[in-house]
Amino acid sequence: MITVKLYAYLRDNRGKVVEVEYREGLTIQMIADQLSLDLNDVSIVICDGKDDIPSKMKDVLVKPDSLVHFFPPVAGG
Repeated sequence: MITVKLYAYLRDNRGKVVEVEYREGLTIQMIADQLSLDLNDVSIVICDGKDDIPSKMKDVLVKPDSLVHFFPPVAGG
């Protein structure tokens, strides 16, 4: 199982932690699609300690025990 952690408003109607069943060839984009998560609403993706912007992470293949984090843009002052 893949553990997916969601932050701030990305949790809405999804939860804080979601388990996604692993299948061969599973990518970050496929996980986002399964969660009805638009990667345009995400600023940083972390997968197994590697982080980057979603456009560079979307094709990353996950492993059976991967940990994926989706972070929205941060604002404040």
